[in-house]
Amino acid sequence: MYQFFAPRSSTKSLVRLPASYREKSCWQPRLGDAFPYCTFNTNLGPMSLLEMAGDNWIYLFSLPQAFSPICTAELANFSRHQAEFERLGVKLVAFSQSTIERQQEWHNMMESQFGISVRISFVEDPDLSLAKCFGILHPRESTESMIRKSFVLDSEHTIRSLID
Repeated sequence: MYQFFAPRSSTKSLVRLPASYREKSCWQPRLGDAFPYCTFNTNLGPMSLLEMAGDNWIYLFSLPQAFSPICTAELANFSRHQAEFERLGVKLVAFSQSTIERQQEWHNMMESQFGISVRISFVEDPDLSLAKCFGILHPRESTESMIRKSFVLDSEHTIRSLID
């Protein structure tokens, strides 16, 4: 079964995609959208992005799982450069499937083994409800694990950049 409409290629021929590639219609974050207002469970307690960032811009990025090698390298790099982001008026906020407790164990390990102090605000999403809402899942790959995705939000929480 194929889609009812199809885009055209550069040669103007129809591009046919399998039905399994069709997406269900639901909100996905796009440039210019206001990021949804909600309260997150964070390492600082329940907070909204406004409470976490104030009038700063926000770089919201997903780190799918605590203790994974790639996520550890990314978090170490962000932590090393956090002061530079702050000088630019950008608040770093990480988004993870791992619980706050697991994230804290991870941060403690990074400090003891690598001497890296993690002071980044963390949001937990163990049931992936927020990840589904914010498009941080790739349903053809996995519905049980988030992907890496970043959002740059201005001081009014308008999405200015999306990085998949």
